[in-house]
Amino acid sequence: QEMQAARAMTNLGNVFHRMDQNRRALSWYEKAREVFVREGGIPLAIIEYNRGNVYANLNELSKARQLYLAAARVYDRAGMEIAENQAVYSVAYLAFLESRYTEALQLFEKVSTAFEQLGDTRSALVASMDIVEMDIQLNQYGSAVMLGESIVPRFNELGMVYEEARTTYFVALARLKLGDHVSARRRLDHARRLFEREGNKLWLGMVTLADSELQRQMNRLGQALQLARKAEKLFVASCRA
Repeated sequence: QEMQAARAMTNLGNVFHRMDQNRRALSWYEKAREVFVREGGIPLAIIEYNRGNVYANLNELSKARQLYLAAARVYDRAGMEIAENQAVYSVAYLAFLESRYTEALQLFEKVSTAFEQLGDTRSALVASMDIVEMDIQLNQYGSAVMLGESIVPRFNELGMVYEEARTTYFVALARLKLGDHVSARRRLDHARRLFEREGNKLWLGMVTLADSELQRQMNRLGQALQLARKAEKLFVASCRA
Protein backbone atom coordinates (compact mmCIF):
# COMPACT_ATOMS: atom_id res chain seq x y z
CA GLN A 1 0.00 0.00 0.00
CA GLU A 2 2.75 2.43 1.00
CA MET A 3 4.82 1.59 -2.10
CA GLN A 4 1.80 2.10 -4.34
CA ALA A 5 1.24 5.54 -2.79
CA ALA A 6 4.91 6.40 -3.35
CA ARG A 7 4.63 5.39 -7.02
CA ALA A 8 1.57 7.63 -7.37
CA MET A 9 3.56 10.49 -5.82
CA THR A 10 6.35 9.82 -8.33
CA ASN A 11 3.85 10.03 -11.19
CA LEU A 12 2.56 13.35 -9.85
CA GLY A 13 6.13 14.61 -9.71
CA ASN A 14 6.61 13.54 -13.33
CA VAL A 15 3.50 15.47 -14.40
CA PHE A 16 4.62 18.68 -12.70
CA HIS A 17 8.14 18.22 -14.09
CA ARG A 18 6.79 18.04 -17.66
CA MET A 19 4.83 21.22 -16.90
CA ASP A 20 8.10 22.90 -15.82
CA GLN A 21 6.71 23.34 -12.30
CA ASN A 22 9.98 22.24 -10.77
CA ARG A 23 9.37 23.03 -7.11
CA ARG A 24 6.04 21.21 -7.07
CA ALA A 25 7.63 18.26 -8.84
CA LEU A 26 10.43 18.19 -6.28
CA SER A 27 7.94 18.26 -3.42
CA TRP A 28 6.20 15.10 -4.67
CA TYR A 29 9.48 13.37 -5.47
CA GLU A 30 10.74 14.00 -1.95
CA LYS A 31 7.56 12.60 -0.41
CA ALA A 32 7.97 9.46 -2.51
CA ARG A 33 11.65 9.26 -1.56
CA GLU A 34 10.75 9.00 2.14
CA VAL A 35 9.14 5.65 1.32
CA PHE A 36 11.69 4.42 -1.24
CA VAL A 37 14.73 5.19 0.94
CA ARG A 38 13.54 2.58 3.45
CA GLU A 39 13.24 -0.07 0.75
CA GLY A 40 16.22 0.89 -1.42
CA GLY A 41 16.67 -0.70 -4.82
CA ILE A 42 15.54 0.48 -8.25
CA PRO A 43 12.64 2.72 -7.13
CA LEU A 44 15.13 4.77 -5.09
CA ALA A 45 17.46 5.07 -8.10
CA ILE A 46 14.56 6.28 -10.26
CA ILE A 47 13.50 8.92 -7.75
CA GLU A 48 17.07 10.15 -7.26
CA TYR A 49 17.50 10.43 -11.02
CA ASN A 50 14.23 12.36 -11.32
CA ARG A 51 15.27 14.69 -8.50
CA GLY A 52 18.57 15.20 -10.30
CA ASN A 53 16.67 16.33 -13.41
CA VAL A 54 14.74 18.90 -11.37
CA TYR A 55 17.85 20.27 -9.69
CA ALA A 56 19.52 20.52 -13.10
CA ASN A 57 16.54 22.59 -14.30
CA LEU A 58 16.93 24.79 -11.23
CA ASN A 59 20.63 25.25 -12.09
CA GLU A 60 21.70 23.55 -8.85
CA LEU A 61 24.19 21.48 -10.77
CA SER A 62 26.27 20.21 -7.85
CA LYS A 63 23.18 18.73 -6.21
CA ALA A 64 22.05 17.26 -9.53
CA ARG A 65 25.45 15.61 -10.00
CA GLN A 66 25.28 13.97 -6.55
CA LEU A 67 21.85 12.54 -7.33
CA TYR A 68 22.80 11.25 -10.78
CA LEU A 69 25.85 9.52 -9.32
CA ALA A 70 23.75 8.05 -6.50
CA ALA A 71 21.34 6.63 -9.09
CA ALA A 72 24.26 5.27 -11.15
CA ARG A 73 25.62 3.40 -8.12
CA VAL A 74 22.27 1.72 -7.47
CA TYR A 75 21.89 0.72 -11.12
CA ASP A 76 25.47 -0.60 -11.12
CA ARG A 77 24.77 -2.84 -8.12
CA ALA A 78 21.61 -4.08 -9.82
CA GLY A 79 23.46 -4.89 -13.05
CA MET A 80 21.32 -2.43 -15.04
CA GLU A 81 24.01 -1.18 -17.40
CA ILE A 82 21.85 0.89 -19.73
CA ALA A 83 20.22 2.76 -16.84
CA GLU A 84 23.63 3.25 -15.22
CA ASN A 85 25.03 4.76 -18.40
CA GLN A 86 21.96 6.99 -18.75
CA ALA A 87 22.80 8.44 -15.34
CA VAL A 88 26.48 8.87 -16.31
CA TYR A 89 25.31 10.56 -19.52
CA SER A 90 23.46 13.11 -17.37
CA VAL A 91 26.66 13.75 -15.40
CA ALA A 92 28.44 14.35 -18.71
CA TYR A 93 25.82 16.89 -19.74
CA LEU A 94 26.25 18.75 -16.45
CA ALA A 95 29.99 18.93 -17.12
CA PHE A 96 29.16 20.41 -20.53
CA LEU A 97 26.87 23.03 -18.93
CA GLU A 98 29.69 23.93 -16.54
CA SER A 99 32.07 24.41 -19.52
CA ARG A 100 34.24 21.50 -18.36
CA TYR A 101 34.50 20.33 -21.92
CA THR A 102 37.37 17.84 -21.63
CA GLU A 103 35.63 15.90 -18.86
CA ALA A 104 32.32 16.09 -20.69
CA LEU A 105 33.83 14.85 -23.95
CA GLN A 106 35.51 11.89 -22.24
CA LEU A 107 32.25 10.88 -20.53
CA PHE A 108 30.17 11.30 -23.69
CA GLU A 109 32.59 9.10 -25.62
CA LYS A 110 32.53 6.51 -22.84
CA VAL A 111 28.75 6.26 -22.65
CA SER A 112 28.34 6.37 -26.43
CA THR A 113 30.58 3.33 -26.75
CA ALA A 114 28.79 1.60 -23.87
CA PHE A 115 25.34 2.23 -25.39
CA GLU A 116 26.50 0.88 -28.75
CA GLN A 117 27.85 -2.27 -27.12
CA LEU A 118 24.65 -2.72 -25.12
CA GLY A 119 22.51 -2.42 -28.26
CA ASP A 120 20.92 0.91 -27.29
CA THR A 121 21.46 2.55 -30.67
CA ARG A 122 19.27 5.58 -30.01
CA SER A 123 21.11 6.56 -26.83
CA ALA A 124 24.47 5.98 -28.52
CA LEU A 125 23.49 8.33 -31.35
CA VAL A 126 22.25 11.02 -28.96
CA ALA A 127 25.56 10.87 -27.09
CA SER A 128 27.37 11.20 -30.44
CA MET A 129 25.23 14.25 -31.23
CA ASP A 130 26.45 15.83 -27.99
CA ILE A 131 30.04 15.08 -29.02
CA VAL A 132 29.39 17.02 -32.25
CA GLU A 133 28.20 20.01 -30.21
CA MET A 134 31.23 19.64 -27.94
CA ASP A 135 33.61 19.60 -30.91
CA ILE A 136 32.21 22.96 -31.96
CA GLN A 137 32.82 24.37 -28.46
CA LEU A 138 36.42 23.09 -28.70
CA ASN A 139 36.85 24.63 -32.20
CA GLN A 140 37.22 21.14 -33.71
CA TYR A 141 35.05 22.01 -36.68
CA GLY A 142 36.36 19.32 -39.03
CA SER A 143 35.67 16.61 -36.43
CA ALA A 144 32.17 18.03 -35.86
CA VAL A 145 31.41 17.86 -39.58
CA MET A 146 32.72 14.31 -39.99
CA LEU A 147 30.88 12.86 -37.00
CA GLY A 148 27.71 14.91 -37.55
CA GLU A 149 27.34 13.95 -41.19
CA SER A 150 27.87 10.28 -40.32
CA ILE A 151 25.00 10.18 -37.82
CA VAL A 152 22.41 12.41 -39.54
CA PRO A 153 21.32 9.58 -41.90
CA ARG A 154 21.01 7.20 -38.93
CA PHE A 155 18.69 9.62 -37.12
CA ASN A 156 16.67 9.83 -40.33
CA GLU A 157 16.38 6.05 -40.57
CA LEU A 158 15.14 5.85 -36.97
CA GLY A 159 12.63 8.67 -37.42
CA MET A 160 14.40 10.81 -34.78
CA VAL A 161 13.43 14.12 -36.37
CA TYR A 162 14.43 16.45 -33.51
CA GLU A 163 17.85 14.84 -33.19
CA GLU A 164 18.37 14.86 -36.95
CA ALA A 165 17.48 18.56 -37.02
CA ARG A 166 19.81 19.47 -34.15
CA THR A 167 22.73 17.56 -35.61
CA THR A 168 22.14 19.10 -39.03
CA TYR A 169 22.19 22.53 -37.38
CA PHE A 170 25.48 21.72 -35.63
CA VAL A 171 27.02 20.58 -38.91
CA ALA A 172 25.82 23.80 -40.57
CA LEU A 173 27.39 25.82 -37.75
CA ALA A 174 30.70 23.98 -38.14
CA ARG A 175 30.60 24.50 -41.90
CA LEU A 176 29.92 28.19 -41.30
CA LYS A 177 32.92 28.42 -38.98
CA LEU A 178 35.03 26.84 -41.72
CA GLY A 179 33.80 29.45 -44.22
CA ASP A 180 31.96 26.88 -46.34
CA HIS A 181 28.92 29.05 -47.04
CA VAL A 182 27.32 26.87 -49.72
CA SER A 183 27.27 23.75 -47.55
CA ALA A 184 26.23 25.75 -44.49
CA ARG A 185 23.32 27.25 -46.45
CA ARG A 186 22.11 23.83 -47.59
CA ARG A 187 22.25 22.35 -44.11
CA LEU A 188 20.57 25.34 -42.47
CA ASP A 189 17.69 24.99 -44.92
CA HIS A 190 17.41 21.29 -44.08
CA ALA A 191 17.47 21.96 -40.34
CA ARG A 192 14.85 24.69 -40.73
CA ARG A 193 12.46 22.37 -42.54
CA LEU A 194 12.81 19.74 -39.82
CA PHE A 195 12.31 22.19 -36.96
CA GLU A 196 9.28 23.66 -38.73
CA ARG A 197 7.84 20.14 -38.88
CA GLU A 198 8.45 19.87 -35.11
CA GLY A 199 7.03 23.35 -34.44
CA ASN A 200 10.15 24.15 -32.40
CA LYS A 201 10.45 27.94 -32.24
CA LEU A 202 13.54 27.93 -30.03
CA TRP A 203 15.62 25.97 -32.52
CA LEU A 204 14.10 27.81 -35.45
CA GLY A 205 15.47 30.90 -33.75
CA MET A 206 18.91 29.28 -33.50
CA VAL A 207 18.84 28.37 -37.19
CA THR A 208 17.72 31.88 -38.15
CA LEU A 209 20.47 33.42 -36.04
CA ALA A 210 23.05 31.23 -37.77
CA ASP A 211 21.57 32.29 -41.11
CA SER A 212 22.01 35.90 -40.02
CA GLU A 213 25.68 35.24 -39.33
CA LEU A 214 26.06 33.61 -42.74
CA GLN A 215 24.59 36.71 -44.41
CA ARG A 216 26.91 38.94 -42.36
CA GLN A 217 29.95 36.94 -43.46
CA MET A 218 28.82 37.42 -47.07
CA ASN A 219 28.52 41.16 -46.40
CA ARG A 220 24.74 41.19 -46.89
CA LEU A 221 24.21 43.35 -43.85
CA GLY A 222 20.59 44.29 -44.49
CA GLN A 223 19.52 40.66 -44.74
CA ALA A 224 21.63 39.81 -41.70
CA LEU A 225 19.83 42.46 -39.64
CA GLN A 226 16.38 41.29 -40.78
CA LEU A 227 17.19 37.70 -39.86
CA ALA A 228 18.57 38.72 -36.47
CA ARG A 229 15.30 40.50 -35.70
CA LYS A 230 13.33 37.46 -36.88
CA ALA A 231 15.43 35.23 -34.62
CA GLU A 232 14.68 37.49 -31.64
CA LYS A 233 10.93 37.19 -32.29
CA LEU A 234 11.22 33.40 -32.46
CA PHE A 235 13.09 33.31 -29.14
CA VAL A 236 10.40 35.46 -27.51
CA ALA A 237 7.67 33.25 -28.96
CA SER A 238 9.42 30.12 -27.66
CA CYS A 239 9.45 31.56 -24.13
CA ARG A 240 5.71 32.16 -24.29
CA ALA A 241 4.88 28.71 -25.63
